[in-house]
Amino acid sequence: MKFAGAILFLILYSPFFAGGAQLSEAEVKLASNHPRTTYQEVRDITAMAEALRRELSLRNSYSFSRGWWVWDRLRARYIDGGRRDRNELLILQAVFRALILDWHAKLEKQGEEELMFIFFVTTAPGSKVERKLPDGAVLKRDYHGGGYHGGWGGGARMRIYEELVRQKMLTTEEQARFKEIVCQSMSRRFLDFSKGSQSADNHSFGNAGGIAMALKLFPEAPQAQEARAWIGRIWKHLADFGDWTEWNYFPYGPIFLHGMIDIAESMGWIETEAELIHAVGKRVLGFIHGGGLRGGPNCGSPVFSDRAALYRDPWNLGNYRVESPGRDGHFWYRLAQHYRNGHYLWAATQSVFGGDPVKSPGIDSFKAAYSERFGWFLRRSIHPEVPEDTSRIGLLSALKYKIPERLYLGANRKAGTPF
Repeated sequence: MKFAGAILFLILYSPFFAGGAQLSEAEVKLASNHPRTTYQEVRDITAMAEALRRELSLRNSYSFSRGWWVWDRLRARYIDGGRRDRNELLILQAVFRALILDWHAKLEKQGEEELMFIFFVTTAPGSKVERKLPDGAVLKRDYHGGGYHGGWGGGARMRIYEELVRQKMLTTEEQARFKEIVCQSMSRRFLDFSKGSQSADNHSFGNAGGIAMALKLFPEAPQAQEARAWIGRIWKHLADFGDWTEWNYFPYGPIFLHGMIDIAESMGWIETEAELIHAVGKRVLGFIHGGGLRGGPNCGSPVFSDRAALYRDPWNLGNYRVESPGRDGHFWYRLAQHYRNGHYLWAATQSVFGGDPVKSPGIDSFKAAYSERFGWFLRRSIHPEVPEDTSRIGLLSALKYKIPERLYLGANRKAGTPF
């Protein structure tokens, strides 16, 4: 759909019409190293936000599937910090405008705005590079959207939009444009909800978070009934078995697990489905041991050795050298938040820091980093609790089929204990 006044929108809001295509040296410096560990000391946040917006808008592509996770953690940092640092909000506004609104305006200028989608696609077969819709139009991955995995970033995009609207950071026209993008992305041109994964795995749950948020914010979106039925099917598959069965934890475990929380949050199931969520959470909690160790088939991972870098940026780095290292810790963070659960908080601290360091000159840096990352819990006197454990047989589908899966031989979960 072409917007009335689209040219005016481009002139007023798009960086493509301001000062040429190239960034100045000063702009490049302002636009680098985001999200930053803090924005409190930035002298001119407006200039920084504008530079970041221009830099992101001028890219030829970006990861629609994985590129939004860091920004979602910045959103969480802003909210859990009490919404006090407006500079963080201005950065989120710049990112959203650049990667959604300006991106759509850029495609509109080229006559390709109807090819943009912000969730995923099941109607266009193809490769990791491009896919072809039934009408012959070609979708370029990470340019028009993210392909079949594009919805992995959908929940993050929708949550950031929700917060920006709450804070009155988007104009009426910008909100209308985004609604049009959402409705277009939910249309039958891109999505046949009977295709793609219909079971509980990282594909379906990773993609479903954004769809569930779209249903929450835009309940009259196209195919709302079909989308709800699909979410019902994949959740029922999880509930009927009482677990999910992908064996590689990194990187796909956190993708599935975040999707589980995304769906439950958006659909209002955090409490009503708590038994099932806890069953899944407690099984993967069993993979974790004090001191930052992971055990079991396909669950091991090398440790990130630069402790100084980790303590500087605990929101985006983590104890393991894996894809998106901050992702796993943030799942446990979210789970601990919802249920005020010290065991889940312990898992989050293990994933982020690998446990408390020994007494050393670095202990003060650790304490400061812990306060930065887990301040929300400290302010509520919620503290990590090591799960009590002993030698046992770990069960898959503990609620239903009780299938022996792993043999645990440790006496407890504390650091220094054999595992």
